[in-house]
Amino acid sequence: GAAAALAFLSKLPGLMIVPFAGIAIFFLARNFGIKESVKLYGIWIVSFLVTSVVVLPSFLVRPWGTLQDMAGFFTSGDYTSLHQYGATYYLGTLFFLLALIHMAALVVAALKPKLVQHKQDLAILLLFSFLFILMMTIGAKKGDRYILPAFVVFDACAAYVVSRVIRKPYSWATALLLCALIFQTADIIRLHPYELAYVNPLTKPFLGDRQLGWGEGLDIAASYLNAKPNAQDLKVATYYATQFESLFRGTSVPLHQWESESNDYA
Repeated sequence: GAAAALAFLSKLPGLMIVPFAGIAIFFLARNFGIKESVKLYGIWIVSFLVTSVVVLPSFLVRPWGTLQDMAGFFTSGDYTSLHQYGATYYLGTLFFLLALIHMAALVVAALKPKLVQHKQDLAILLLFSFLFILMMTIGAKKGDRYILPAFVVFDACAAYVVSRVIRKPYSWATALLLCALIFQTADIIRLHPYELAYVNPLTKPFLGDRQLGWGEGLDIAASYLNAKPNAQDLKVATYYATQFESLFRGTSVPLHQWESESNDYA
């Protein structure tokens, strides 16, 4: 409950954790009896409310006004107008960025149900991803990084399936996961130090028109400039100035300052 409040107050879409927690507690506590279930719900709700008030005391002073301020964000142009990419954008994002090990694990879990002993737990985890992506889809403003929390669930599911499969190796499931791991490792080595440029090689042909770019190639520019005479005295205006600074011997500043006469390169 406390963690849910912190998530909600950090980013408003974190409010999705409230209905999700209600569903999760219902399934996980349905064998405990009504009295124990009510107690669990009570503890969660009190933890959520107390943490919310401690972090944001205005809930205590002007609760309705604070909630109206938050609701105002969901009707603002920043939420309803910017970066509109359509209702299926995040579904495409999911398949565009899922790792091969994620996909292999889901295939194994679907085709070898006896292997997965904790089906309910995995289902609840995947429900979180589904609800989170659904909530982010409602808003018009969209960006790949906005659904990063959903990918953490796929990490957990993949780790669980791998841990189950290695107990009974030498099956097709082992071979599939091993191939996925090998390809994943090769991709990481190939992309280093620009892992954020990763794209799922299986889905890229179908979703390849998406924009990418996180400073790939800056290491080449830095190597070129570091070879210049008195490189430590050079001043460069560049995108991703902080990342470039770790590669360059001289001084780097944000690219919007490129017109300054003190810059040697942009």
